[in-house]
Amino acid sequence: MSTLLITGGFNMVKKSLIIGIILVGMTIIPMLNAQIVENITIVKDFTTSIGDRDSHHKVLIEFGTATTCPSCPSHEFYVYQISGDYQIVTLACSHYEPSAGYTEAIKSRATELGLSAYPTSFFDGGFTFIIGGQYSVTNLQNAYDACQGRTVADVEITLFAIWNDDNTMKISIYVDNTGSKTYYGHLHIYVLEKDSGHRNWLNYNNEPFKDVLLGYAYNNDIRVNPRNTWYKTINDWTYSNISMDNVYVVAAVFDRLLGYSDEAAVAEPSKTGGGGNTPVPILTISSPKDGEIVNNTITISGTAHHPEGDGKLKWVLVKIDQNDWEYADGTVYWSHEWNTKTVEDGEHTIYAVCSDGKKSSAIYSTSIIVQNNKTEPEPDKIPDLECYGSLSWANVRPKSPVSGEFVIENMGDPESLLSWQIEKNPEWGDWAFNPNYGIDLSPEDGALKVNVTVVAPEENNNEFDGEVKVVNMDNISDYYIIPVSLSTPKNTPLIPFWQILKQLIEWFPIIEYLFRF
Repeated sequence: MSTLLITGGFNMVKKSLIIGIILVGMTIIPMLNAQIVENITIVKDFTTSIGDRDSHHKVLIEFGTATTCPSCPSHEFYVYQISGDYQIVTLACSHYEPSAGYTEAIKSRATELGLSAYPTSFFDGGFTFIIGGQYSVTNLQNAYDACQGRTVADVEITLFAIWNDDNTMKISIYVDNTGSKTYYGHLHIYVLEKDSGHRNWLNYNNEPFKDVLLGYAYNNDIRVNPRNTWYKTINDWTYSNISMDNVYVVAAVFDRLLGYSDEAAVAEPSKTGGGGNTPVPILTISSPKDGEIVNNTITISGTAHHPEGDGKLKWVLVKIDQNDWEYADGTVYWSHEWNTKTVEDGEHTIYAVCSDGKKSSAIYSTSIIVQNNKTEPEPDKIPDLECYGSLSWANVRPKSPVSGEFVIENMGDPESLLSWQIEKNPEWGDWAFNPNYGIDLSPEDGALKVNVTVVAPEENNNEFDGEVKVVNMDNISDYYIIPVSLSTPKNTPLIPFWQILKQLIEWFPIIEYLFRF
């Protein structure tokens, strides 16, 4: 009887302890005040949204840390050992001592990211994150590599910072949308302090925090039309007790829907403007667009800017392929007439550059296809468009990205050439096709895969349908309709208890030990 009473009592204590640990674990994620975590590593799996990228982007790493966190110095050491192109923004919080670095900007950003445990590094706005003290660079490097492999928007940032004699900064930024769709983003312009030791903002090892967020110079939504530039100047930004050689500026743009970073840029202030970002003019080509088919005489046009004032611009030059440079009309808004019949049909490259008479912009280019001598296909070489596949997704969370694919094939006569394009897609959702057009697809080339990505609408408990229309550009009556369907769930599914328990056992191994009794 005594044995039974003792065993029963121990089981009761054991069950109570397990339930208590589970309840504590389940509250870790939503807590506003972050808890210190010794060594838990979580890498979010976003395999479905990782894709090929033609060009590289600077990865943004936002590092949540605190004075009272013993695991943070090791994590901090290894995050700076990552190999690649990245920028760290330190969110120097303190759970017990808010005065030790809890600026309003840090508090706001930590809340947006859902910072719930120290230390945590958020990569590209939370696309991937790593929690807990690290003992090698491996987990952090893998997170960086995952971000560098993801598909991002075609945006570029040019950033300048001029230091004024009264310890204020004039910050100018240009966000260029080099893509074919309107960019809906959110812009953060962070002002960072390289070394915060003079403020007594120190980590657990009494070492100064590095690259600490002092405040935002800008924090708002932006919209940039295709082949256009968004511009902003912030005058007289300042913060208490700052010096020119100990602060710098970081700009990052985030996809407004997903919240992930698409590009980042860095500028150190100087009295002449920009430090490492020398204040040179910049230029974009608005028309024609990359890949556009043109003929006869066209107008090449675009915009140019100068960070020290557009009045400093002197000229814009344009050239075709390796021909001579020619002056364009205008500067801020410039244009140049070109008779495409002076070149052979096929792919050609347009180049443009602007200058203030001393410093020139980077040379901007766009590739187009000239098609003046268009002839009908020979009778025995007629292309025939065929498509295979359908696009169907079920139980997709609102505003979440999903992907699919279909194939295009020329089933026409041997050696015939098919030019095709996506003419129509559903109006709901945000759609992207890679590629979205093609030329000279022959039967010998076989099937061409088209990758499709769509961000689901924000309505829950809904069913959406529609179609994607692919057209033979040489014969509009030759087209193919691909059916589309997508549904969003009625309710957010509950995570099964065994999955929660499995995760908690990984976090708290004592649970597995207790279950053995």
